[in-house]
Amino acid sequence: MIVVCPSSHAADLVRERSPSHVVGIAGPDFVAAVDAGRSGADRRSGPGAPPQLQPSGVPRGLDERGFRVPRSARPRNDRSWSEWPEQPQRLALRFNDIDATQAGLVAPSAADIEALLAFGASWDGARPLLAHCRMGISRSTASAFILACARTPAGKEAAVSYALRAASPCATPNRLMVALADDVLGRKGRLVQAIRAIGRGADYRPYRSFELPLPGPA
Repeated sequence: MIVVCPSSHAADLVRERSPSHVVGIAGPDFVAAVDAGRSGADRRSGPGAPPQLQPSGVPRGLDERGFRVPRSARPRNDRSWSEWPEQPQRLALRFNDIDATQAGLVAPSAADIEALLAFGASWDGARPLLAHCRMGISRSTASAFILACARTPAGKEAAVSYALRAASPCATPNRLMVALADDVLGRKGRLVQAIRAIGRGADYRPYRSFELPLPGPA
């Protein structure tokens, strides 16, 4: 099972669903410049100390956009990464939610997709995989679709896209991520066609978490 949510919900879902793997996607200017693997286990304080992380990979005391949250408004589950009994494996990807190259922004790359697929290959499916991005609409839904298709026989991509639409009426997967994955997986345009077939998702709020079931045997 792949669980998708906005980044603001990720810490709650880590607590509730105990995923073994977490994919977090944010813009390249995200303040969490700790993607090299440092965790909240390092409790040094003072200048240069690494920030404490929530289980979602967001530094303690910050929201998913990297802005500081007043202490009075912080959720009670805003604990450091090391305080959770079962720490999930974590992949942090940093690029903007764009479908084409734009000046001043960072587009998803083939290297990002390869990293996502390699991370997904290490997931055995025994516990959920959680994917989150700022709104839980585009980059995270593309990640879920790509990871599900990687486990699906060629020719079944449309079934995955319709399952995605049924699970999330507002999902609008990032099309550049999907096109890059299509090339990496050698699906000859089928991933792109499958997402085109379901169209743009509905534009309504609040955006909610959802579950994308993995495809059954061929």
